[in-house]
Amino acid sequence: MAHKRLHWTRRTVLRKVRAVFPGSDPADILGTLKNGGAEGSRVQLAVMKLCDEGKGLSDLAHYVNTAKLDDRDVLAWAEEPHAIGLPATASDAEREEAEGRDLDAYLRWIKQDLKEKG
Repeated sequence: MAHKRLHWTRRTVLRKVRAVFPGSDPADILGTLKNGGAEGSRVQLAVMKLCDEGKGLSDLAHYVNTAKLDDRDVLAWAEEPHAIGLPATASDAEREEAEGRDLDAYLRWIKQDLKEKG
């Protein structure tokens, strides 16, 4: 969690808005996130990650509405897709491996646009 927490900042949100929605006005995207109920940098990043993996801008309203109902859903889908997909009978080793893959994938996505710039 600590590795991810370092990136839950307004600066990262602004950078990812530009990367995920390059043809859009960042103020419009941020307004949709905030006014729609996606509160806090962590939730906003989760919504954007899901949009980036899906249909982009056309998914924004859906994920914002989902976050407004229960932000734990978008957080789990964006941050822990492998871990939440495990059966109840999964071993500790399987859970640990899934959590590691999830962390690696999340951090790779967070840093992805930094590599493209530099």
